[in-house]
Amino acid sequence: MISQDQSHSILQYERSKLQNRLALSMKYSALFAILLGVALVIASNWDLLGMHTKLIGHIGINGLLAYLIWRWKDDTGKKIWHDVCVYGLFGLTLTLLALIGQSFQLQGSLGGLLALWMFLVTGLVMVRGRNPKIPNLWCFGFIVTIGCNLEVIETIEPSYLPFFIVLSLVTFIPLLFTAMGNAKWLINMNEPFANMLSRYSAFFTILCAFASSLIFYDGVDEIIKNTRLFTSDFNLIIGFFIVIAALVSLLIIQFSPSKDTFLRTVTITAIAFIFVPFILPIESDVMAAIHFIGFSSALAWIAVRHGHDAFLSLCLFTISARVFMIFIELFGSMFATGFGLIIGGLLLLGILKITQMIRKNIIGGMHEK
Repeated sequence: MISQDQSHSILQYERSKLQNRLALSMKYSALFAILLGVALVIASNWDLLGMHTKLIGHIGINGLLAYLIWRWKDDTGKKIWHDVCVYGLFGLTLTLLALIGQSFQLQGSLGGLLALWMFLVTGLVMVRGRNPKIPNLWCFGFIVTIGCNLEVIETIEPSYLPFFIVLSLVTFIPLLFTAMGNAKWLINMNEPFANMLSRYSAFFTILCAFASSLIFYDGVDEIIKNTRLFTSDFNLIIGFFIVIAALVSLLIIQFSPSKDTFLRTVTITAIAFIFVPFILPIESDVMAAIHFIGFSSALAWIAVRHGHDAFLSLCLFTISARVFMIFIELFGSMFATGFGLIIGGLLLLGILKITQMIRKNIIGGMHEK
């Protein structure tokens, strides 16, 4: 198929690529050892340092890192060190804020500290975080920040605000991230960061859409009771949320580039399914199962339309798992007997076999097209 010269060139390229990876790994290991040593020296003498010495030293290190990031921003030969400086400034900004709070006894909360940290480092990651791992760290920090502030949200008065704040977080924040992830200006400035926003928005809304099926078990009335609102007022606010989410989704579809619409379609579909329990306020175990399977089927259809084999397999697996859960919900008491376990095992094998057959037929049709 290929000539001997071509084979030799390919082998040479792969060998040099492997050598570069080994050299890069050794550089990172050496740098980690140096930083760990510096951290241990500082930690062992921490109590001997005065407050002003700590603050000035920390601010000096952060300033040096910021200067090096600016100095090496266009230097391809310093790309590795540039990324290391971004990593360092990203993490040391948090420790500097913690040090300021400790030094001046500000008595702030962990959630407030993380929120301020996210506010300060977002611009850094958006502009200079072009290594794919840096945006992932930012997203992890963002999720942790939201989690640490949920307790604060629960205490907000009046009583209906916490619910609608959480609903905003699971709808409008992913829509905002999806819009940014599909924005041409952000793709041109920092494509890894834009891709990360799209991926995590889709992942987060998928989890929330699956979780929303649980609302059918207790019904929306329980939520309305906790918000202490009249049903008509609650429905009016939900209707407002739906209209705004639909308008934003239409704007995203209209103005986003059509190069790869898979993640965008998944996110918007998931948000639509989040609102289904509020549109159909029914207390029913059957509706919970229909919602779950319906959402999984919608995702499977999107996967087929966009040719994503792995995502299709995952969707079919979730449908199979939910069908088996229906059997457990209906005949759970049978598992206390030997025959029940046998029937349950055979049913699970049958569901998996049928799922594999469906997957094979669908993927075969996708490849034929």
